[in-house]
Amino acid sequence: MNLKVGQRLSSVVLLKLFVLAGCLSSILLGIGCRGLVSNAASETVQLNVKISGNGTGTISSSPGGINCASTCSASFIVNTQVTLTETPSANSIFAGWQGACGGTSICVVFLSAGKSVSATFLSIP
Repeated sequence: MNLKVGQRLSSVVLLKLFVLAGCLSSILLGIGCRGLVSNAASETVQLNVKISGNGTGTISSSPGGINCASTCSASFIVNTQVTLTETPSANSIFAGWQGACGGTSICVVFLSAGKSVSATFLSIP
């Protein structure tokens, strides 16, 4: 950046310089830049899924990461909305969700923090 005498900096450039100066000061103090420069896109949280009951089936997620027939977990970027879908096996029915979801419809979990969900499958006599 070449500045001429009397030239004004834009507010965007000043803001970037301010954040950079604050970040450098924080690094020198051993604190780091967390909070000054957002790194939320790289922070992840766990979604744990447990399947229970005397029946069988699978749970899958959108976005992908969960696809299991027992207990599993996956990491997702913080503040991701994850949709869990149940698929009962032959001779089983889906009985419902517990934990971060409830009821028997599709489970939608907003992952502002780590969460756990349990899915129950029952055997058809």
